[in-house]
Amino acid sequence: MSEFDNINEIKQKLSSLEKIYNKYKILVSSRKVSYSDLVFTKRISKNSDGYSTRKTIESSVIRILSKNGISLYAGEEIKYIVTNFYNKSHMKRAIPIELVDNITPNYDVTRYCILLYDSYNSIIRYFK
Repeated sequence: MSEFDNINEIKQKLSSLEKIYNKYKILVSSRKVSYSDLVFTKRISKNSDGYSTRKTIESSVIRILSKNGISLYAGEEIKYIVTNFYNKSHMKRAIPIELVDNITPNYDVTRYCILLYDSYNSIIRYFK
């Protein structure tokens, strides 16, 4: 979009933008995106033990790291891949990047496609 000079040019090129969106949707859906391009990063505001009761995906990642001997302190970052966002067990929804090792994690295609759509839609909805 930065290549366009004005809003009218963007409106005229919406079909091109949709093609780009569809290209990446297909890549994500067919698992042709490297997991390293799907990493979420979040700075934590408390030490690891401050997340023991919450059931957010980030809290689960912190607890998984703690169970594997990795303690974090306020201000540090966590990095993770969403593996099964809709799993009833919150501890199985993501994997910390530190534990990926040499295997390629099976990322949650549905969740990443939803996030891709939400990002795409948040931009183009103003030009329709």
